[in-house]
Amino acid sequence: MPAACSGTDQSTSGDLREASQSKTANSEAQLHNDSSKRTVIWDGDGEGKGAKGWADCEKKPNCKSTLQPQEGAGLLKSVGLKLRSEGDGWMGGGWNFFGWWPANAGLDISGFHALRFAIRVEAKDKSLAPDPATFTLYLKCSSKKEGCQSQTLNIAKYVDGNLFDGAWHLGTFPVADLTKEGFDIKSVSELDLSTWSKNRKEFSIDVDDIAFLSK
Repeated sequence: MPAACSGTDQSTSGDLREASQSKTANSEAQLHNDSSKRTVIWDGDGEGKGAKGWADCEKKPNCKSTLQPQEGAGLLKSVGLKLRSEGDGWMGGGWNFFGWWPANAGLDISGFHALRFAIRVEAKDKSLAPDPATFTLYLKCSSKKEGCQSQTLNIAKYVDGNLFDGAWHLGTFPVADLTKEGFDIKSVSELDLSTWSKNRKEFSIDVDDIAFLSK
């Protein structure tokens, strides 16, 4: 009798695991096959080959932050951007759509209504994940040498569902919310992610299918 019960439990557990994996795959496929009218800036599958990134952290040598394309870090295990950070204080990174060349390279986003990308946040423990209140993004522009950046937005407020559940989510950030005085929306060149915490954190952030949605 115990053996039979054990077998039933294992079968049920396997069925639930397969159902969960199938649901995850379907969800990722829906995100990857987003039918919105959009211009893809980077997807790890061909678009944005000239792009380059950077990452940094405040309290070296007791912190670490890296950003690079990685197989399996994208939707459906494709190539995605993976930002790994550990430490406290400020940590972050950015992805320049043109690889900083030429220096004035930029995208005119005045004809778009929103920035959209898929994002996944993973941490071994909830306490090690980014602080929701300080997990932000902004865009940079290339028409000025310094200070040309958009309004800073709290990422969690623009993402569907619970951003910190370890699953993929879709973030949609209106251009109107990103716009501020001094930001040139006709020369957008970079997407930056930023976090800050007084406590030690250790997490990874995966990003895929960076695009702008047409009006």
